[in-house]
Amino acid sequence: MKKTWFMLVCLSAAALTLAGCGGSGNNVGQENQFPKFLAGTWDCNDNNEGLVIVFEPNGAIASAVEPFGKPKMGPGERVDFNNVKTGGKGFYEAGLFTADYKPATRELKVELTIERYRVETEDGGVIEGKSTDILIGRVSKNGKIWQAEWYAIPEYYVTTDIYKNFKVPSDPNDVFEPQGTFTFRKVSSP
Repeated sequence: MKKTWFMLVCLSAAALTLAGCGGSGNNVGQENQFPKFLAGTWDCNDNNEGLVIVFEPNGAIASAVEPFGKPKMGPGERVDFNNVKTGGKGFYEAGLFTADYKPATRELKVELTIERYRVETEDGGVIEGKSTDILIGRVSKNGKIWQAEWYAIPEYYVTTDIYKNFKVPSDPNDVFEPQGTFTFRKVSSP
């Protein structure tokens, strides 16, 4: 049982690392335009995570690749996938995606919302719920590297042979503490 619980918690954390797309938008202030140098594909391969975010020239997020199951999602999409890590199936239903860039500090903030997801685990369990993930940090002066802290606001439930729709507790104070740091590198322009 401890192994199953540990596995579900680990898989849940991985599932929430970076999630889908939805209506995308940007917020760069009324006087600012989204900088052209940020448009394009940003890839994070830290710890073999495989996170990818694609920015349009206007700052909208065109798509993202979620590391858990590797689905590429576009705004407003539902993506069904086979989970390469667990062998199970799953889906994500996209929520709102936003980008905010502050030129004075070179700070880029991305907010990614998954309205609903469901992932089968290798031992027959199920993880489902919703999440909002926030990536925030400075873009390098040369515009090629974005070091972002990751904040997670999850709500998820697990079902195993012992638990049925068990709401995994989360500490509301964790919202104010980064869950990790990722280094994104710009790999292509539009």
